[in-house]
Amino acid sequence: MQKPAQLDRANGDVHPQGNPHVQMDPYRMLTIAKALDARLVALDAANAATYQQRLADFSVRWNAAIKRWEAKAAPLKGRNIVVHHDSWIYLTNWLGMKQIGALEPKPGVPPTSAHLAELISTAKSSNTLAIVRAAYQDPKASEWLAQRTSVPAIALPFTVGGDAQAKDLFGMFDSTIDKLLGAAK
Repeated sequence: MQKPAQLDRANGDVHPQGNPHVQMDPYRMLTIAKALDARLVALDAANAATYQQRLADFSVRWNAAIKRWEAKAAPLKGRNIVVHHDSWIYLTNWLGMKQIGALEPKPGVPPTSAHLAELISTAKSSNTLAIVRAAYQDPKASEWLAQRTSVPAIALPFTVGGDAQAKDLFGMFDSTIDKLLGAAK
């Protein structure tokens, strides 16, 4: 997603092949698991049955978790968020949420005062659920915006190990959805 039509450094730190943060879409993670299984089978045919059994087990558990996550996250559909960095397209697309702004006007580019003023106005007038950042990002910018808009700033794990609950992929999605729903309260 978000593959640029034209590469130009003036557009910020864009990824030539598109947004690489596929880990925020559980359907894409299942596709990756299947590709890894196929590659492991090709590299180690003697253990093919083990790889295929583990993929089958993971697929059953993962598909059940996706159904659970989607049911739990239903109240998030249609909700607006502001992000620190434009890396959440897979999550917002999966959950039916809408990114209405980013603290960085272009990926990796610090905001101007005019951009921040516009973002304050947008966040205040758009029934914004949260200001979202990855757990590893400095909280100052999102907290600054939160203070001026009364929109909660939240840190999502973004990857396995991103917070105490994200000990594996299942925990990463559990934590992400819990934190987004917590912002709705």
